[in-house]
Amino acid sequence: MVISFFTRIPAKGNLEDAANTVYLLPALAFGLSIIPYLISLVIPNLLGYVLSILSIYLLWGPMHLEALMDFFDGLGGGYKAMKDPRVGSFGVIAAIFLVAIEISSVMPDFYFFAISEMGAKLTMLTLLLGKPIGGGLGEFFARKFNWKRYAISWVITIPLAYFFFGFYSLFLLLSLPAAAGVYWLSVKRFGGFNGDVLGASNEIGRMVTMLCLKLISEL
Repeated sequence: MVISFFTRIPAKGNLEDAANTVYLLPALAFGLSIIPYLISLVIPNLLGYVLSILSIYLLWGPMHLEALMDFFDGLGGGYKAMKDPRVGSFGVIAAIFLVAIEISSVMPDFYFFAISEMGAKLTMLTLLLGKPIGGGLGEFFARKFNWKRYAISWVITIPLAYFFFGFYSLFLLLSLPAAAGVYWLSVKRFGGFNGDVLGASNEIGRMVTMLCLKLISEL
């Protein structure tokens, strides 16, 4: 199942299973978001906010944050820089800014963590409909994905989000421009997307949603 590949939770499954059930990622994100929410609720102020964001990376693993760093290295230095196992300055700066924005945006509300994490997964799924390059994990998942599975992910996610969060479910739509922006950059710079671009889109989708939720709350 998808949980075995995309999270650090011990579960049986293989890459084929993960690819065939990847459309369930937003629903899984909804369930796991209770953990950072409870941390932000129980532990006060900045410490709780830091630990809540840290718990997201402990639950899902650091692979998407690492992909974000590779993506920004690639934007700065080209495809070879993106595939270089060493992390460059562009990637480090991008990761620091992203995590800082997420921590400063935290609100101790369940909808904040659930909507932003579901939006992150929808951003990644939207990107899967594009043009893969490189023959790696990105292309493998793209071959297994299609418009039908993409539609199912939205059919599951929107009613779930609306039932629990009402108006805030609209913020899931931010995943569409987030995915479009990442895809446009990846096509322009690399000719398409790969696994690193997919992982980066997850991080960018989460950050955009968190920031917008925070801004709306302060109006």
